[in-house]
Amino acid sequence: MKAFLAEFNSPLFPYTIALFNAFNKDVYFGIKTPTSEEIGYKNGEQLLIELSKQLNQHQVRFIGSGTKLLHPLLVTYFKDRAYIPDPIPMSASIEQIGRVGLSQFLTQQGVTRQLNPLYLKKIEYQKAPR
Repeated sequence: MKAFLAEFNSPLFPYTIALFNAFNKDVYFGIKTPTSEEIGYKNGEQLLIELSKQLNQHQVRFIGSGTKLLHPLLVTYFKDRAYIPDPIPMSASIEQIGRVGLSQFLTQQGVTRQLNPLYLKKIEYQKAPR
């Protein structure tokens, strides 16, 4: 998500929300504002209700494959403040993911001995007893 937001960061769109389908009416989201970045998952409609209230003075660009899924709700809650590009950027490029991965490897940021997909909803890892 961070790679996706970084790749499509633009001063023309200071408020950008990236959405990916997390199934069962949930979305993974990334929110980029001029002062912050937030990443998480939530019920899609609940997220849009909250964000439409928080960002009620701003035009918001929506990107990501979940944008098509939530299009009717985007129009309902954001009305003319929702900017949906055509075509919609659906995901980060392999080049961007490679750049982020190389940077993290070189700085040893996020290096672990166990590999877990970041896209999974909250899953607790427990070490098996020996």
